[in-house]
Order: sequence, then C-alpha cells, then structure tokens
Amino acid sequence: TFGGMYGGDANKGSDANDQSVLNTMELYSTLSTNGYIDQKWGWVYKGVKRVNKALQVMANVTEMSDAVRKTRTGELKFLRALSYYHAIDLYGNSPFATEENALGSVPVMKTRAEMFDYVLNELNTIEADLPAPRANEYGRADKGALWMLKAKLLINAKVYTGQDKSTEALAAVNSVL
Repeated sequence: TFGGMYGGDANKGSDANDQSVLNTMELYSTLSTNGYIDQKWGWVYKGVKRVNKALQVMANVTEMSDAVRKTRTGELKFLRALSYYHAIDLYGNSPFATEENALGSVPVMKTRAEMFDYVLNELNTIEADLPAPRANEYGRADKGALWMLKAKLLINAKVYTGQDKSTEALAAVNSVL
C-alpha cells in the first residue's frame, strides 16, 4: 500500500468511496487513525522480531557449514535492515532490538539518525556476506538488493539525519546498474 500509493504505481479503485481510507494516502494527508499505519507498524516489527529469533536459533545450530551460516546471517540481517528502513522512513524515532536482546525484553528507543547509522553500518558490514547480484536463489537477498536499499537510505539522508549523502547514494545506484 505505502510504496504503490505514494509512488503513483497503484490506483486504489473505481470511485471515491472505494476504500476511501486510501484517499488520504493518495493526497499525502494520512491521519494516525488510518488502520494501514498500525498494520505497517506491526509488520515492520514482526519482521524485526522474526529475524532476531531466527538469528538466536541459528546460533545454536551445529549442522550448518560456515559458508551457509555466513550467507544466511547476511540475508537475515538484510531483512532486518529493510524492516528498520521502513521504520525510519515512515515513523522516524523507533524501538530498536537485535538478536542480542532477550526475546520479550523491552526495546530501547532510537532517534531516526541513530537508526539511520545502524542500518547503514549493518548494510556495510553484511555486504561481503551476500552473493553477487542474481547469484543467489530466487527471492533471496543478494548484493544488488543491498545496494538498492543502501541507495534508498542514502538518498533520504538529508531528511533522516540532516546530512546530504547524495554522492554516496549515486555510487550505490551505480553499483546496481
């Protein structure tokens, strides 16, 4: 809903009364009472929770090669970075937790700038762990996906942190191309 409606890639329906809650999204005047806001929040943090749990479980798996563990860890951390990117983009300041936090513990609040720094650092850290573009199984994260997410993060850095990072964003986009 968010990407398609805001990006102009989707049309909500046949007339003004068809899913009228989406009218405000099309006009960039979404209210906090819009149910899609709560749903997206839930999906963002379900994603973070699932990645954190998967990383905790994977740490105890003994029958996995180091190469597979490295790739799967990179893929999972990419998915968490993607979830946190959505949190940064849509909500700003956000709750934060990693696999180091006990499941069910209260996450700490981070500013949008702190979240930006975390996601950028995480992407830089896992880049070497992901396969080359289109070298992974279909549907799995690879360097191309990472570079695109990095470009989206960096092109919006001025909004998220007050710092212009358009040069770095262009470099990330050129990596994708």
